[in-house]
Amino acid sequence: MGEFHSAFGDPVGWLVISGAMLQTLAHLIRDQVTLRAVLFSGTLLYIAYYYSVPTGPLWPAIAGTSLIALSSMIGLCRVLAVRLRRAPNSHMFAQGQGS
Repeated sequence: MGEFHSAFGDPVGWLVISGAMLQTLAHLIRDQVTLRAVLFSGTLLYIAYYYSVPTGPLWPAIAGTSLIALSSMIGLCRVLAVRLRRAPNSHMFAQGQGS
């Protein structure tokens, strides 16, 4: 119980708690762009936590979490690409006339 209580009093502990809260919230969001943006934000907080732990950076955890962040960003780009193709006047961007 002491370790649980100390996590709430420690700024580094708040990183992981906030990251977990954001990632949990992300799974309740239906809009894919918002979901992935919130999930990515939580992932960044996890990476900050893994870097800031008192025993030193947890490089394997940082690497693994970075891969999760990368996959989330790839998914976000795919969702945005589909939305742009379906958007009105998207033919202007496809022909290079929209710049």
